[in-house]
Amino acid sequence: MATPVIYLGRLLTRGLYRAAAARWFTAETSLGRQPPAGTRPSGADLREFLKDTLLFSPLPEADLGRVAEAMNYVRVRPGTLIIRENDLGESLFVILGGKVEVLKENEAGEPHCVASLGRGDVFGEIALLDQVPWTSSMRALETTDLLTLSKADFDRVLVAALGAGRIKSAVQVCACLKRNPLFADWLNYLTKKKISCLPQAL
Repeated sequence: MATPVIYLGRLLTRGLYRAAAARWFTAETSLGRQPPAGTRPSGADLREFLKDTLLFSPLPEADLGRVAEAMNYVRVRPGTLIIRENDLGESLFVILGGKVEVLKENEAGEPHCVASLGRGDVFGEIALLDQVPWTSSMRALETTDLLTLSKADFDRVLVAALGAGRIKSAVQVCACLKRNPLFADWLNYLTKKKISCLPQAL
């Protein structure tokens, strides 16, 4: 008789902890407490880097400058959990250098890798646009340099310049191209030719 009660108690405790952790003890928050490492690129270097990313390339020079200025820089060690599935998202992330794995929990709550991301890839924008928890976890596979943009700056600069609908469409199109081996090289071509995945405004 005691066993089911203990089991239910453990489930309840785990559920309460996860609900509290998703709001107050996020993996994302711990990044801000890490000691500084690496050197933040100059504003000009950041602008040039952002020009070569599919999400930011349509921005005018002035908006690119504002985004670059608002971004924080952080270097994380291999194995660092950057964001945790079901946490509430507070930032957009851009990989400046390094590699990150995308983890999804199975039915037993164990994470498994479903994809990997590298330089120029962006994650976190959908959680900010829809104000929903992270749908996956992200963990550094190697020493990784990240640029982060807070939700307030994301709304002030990026959403104001491009619109939420265009950002969401770009993310979906780019993700589709990246998943399909037939179109795997298209993203590199689009980036080199400065062609955006973003639909043009009518």
